[in-house]
Amino acid sequence: MKLVLFSTLFMVLCISCQSSVEHVNQGMNYYSKGDFKNAREHLLKSEGKSLGSYSEKEYYTSLGNTFNALNSLDSAKIYHKKALQIDPQYFDALMNLGIVYRRTGEYALSLECYMEANKINPNDAKLNTSLGSLYIYINNPEMAAKHLRKAIKLDPSMVLAHSNYALALGYLGQFQKSREELELAESLGYKNGQSIRNKISALQIANQN
Repeated sequence: MKLVLFSTLFMVLCISCQSSVEHVNQGMNYYSKGDFKNAREHLLKSEGKSLGSYSEKEYYTSLGNTFNALNSLDSAKIYHKKALQIDPQYFDALMNLGIVYRRTGEYALSLECYMEANKINPNDAKLNTSLGSLYIYINNPEMAAKHLRKAIKLDPSMVLAHSNYALALGYLGQFQKSREELELAESLGYKNGQSIRNKISALQIANQN
């Protein structure tokens, strides 16, 4: 009788484990396709359960990014912090938590995350783009331009690096170069060029007064 009960319990656990792995695999598949609502639904069903080939820190960071994409920023912070509790030096979680803090206007915390990530991998194009963007927000166009130039050197296809570099150049008074950089960003697919162009024009008018 005990053997039967043990076998039954083992089968239930195996089925539950398999179901959890299926959910996390489906969630990650939806995540890779940018379908964040379905990604959230499936990923949450695997929380605290078997994750198959994914590590806990990968899982929590993916959930953090999913909630960020869905503009649930408080939840995004929670899951990125869970990843960092597992590995305080996890680059992806540090960088993406920095992005969330930047979106919530917590610029000092954002910079702290970015600088920790920068110690781990200073040659990541996305990180340098994010750092450059943050420095624009905190009114340090020199540092913004430095990191955005580096991002472009590391990956010339980084559209946001080009568009933000255009804005940083505008703040530095390099208006012709700024417009040229914006045209390059638009040629790579940047869609909000007019907004940046208006800001550059406003900066140039202010510079002339």
